[in-house]
Amino acid sequence: MTQRATLTAERRTVVGKAVKRLRRQGVIPGNLYGKGKASQPLQFNGHDLGKFVAAHGPATLIDLHLDGNKRGETVMIQQVQREPVSHAIQHIDFHYIVMSQPIRVHIPIRIEGEAPAIKRDKGVLLHVLESVELEALPARLPEVLTLDISDMEELNSIRHVSDLNVPPGVTLLTPADEVIVKIEPPRTLEVPVEVVEEAATPEAEAAPAEAPSEESQE
Repeated sequence: MTQRATLTAERRTVVGKAVKRLRRQGVIPGNLYGKGKASQPLQFNGHDLGKFVAAHGPATLIDLHLDGNKRGETVMIQQVQREPVSHAIQHIDFHYIVMSQPIRVHIPIRIEGEAPAIKRDKGVLLHVLESVELEALPARLPEVLTLDISDMEELNSIRHVSDLNVPPGVTLLTPADEVIVKIEPPRTLEVPVEVVEEAATPEAEAAPAEAPSEESQE
């Protein structure tokens, strides 16, 4: 079920275009939303934040400690903005969590097992859907949903959202008929047939040379 982690942050006074200077210093800007409060600007140590985001899923409950306060606020990550090329974190948003109120979160799907249609028949696995949307009380949300593909015996086999095992107390919001994975036949390369054209024989080679006439020898 849902993990719980701890993260520290500082209140941010630098706003607008000036946040570029923070990033150059290894500091990542962020915001905290919810509870009917105005957005609260935050900042994080870039190195520590990168490690934290890499280690925790979207359903992780976070005790966010501001300015060294021992009492943390319960929050979750709402959005992470990254630089398109380097994928470095540029900005992060959090939102307050009320444990007694259900929330909606996109949870990743993890593929497990080895499909016989891939191992035996050289099929190609297409992973169509990476995550599904769930609704539940924060404490009931799973970190990940798994899909076992070890029973996919035939080529052109398909597994849908309806094949996921969803824990009790959790509502699946993604349509049940959406495709998660399918196994396609092996792809073969078509080798173009080369057309060999016979080289035309030069007329000079085809016609025998004429013997000089007697008149021309005079």
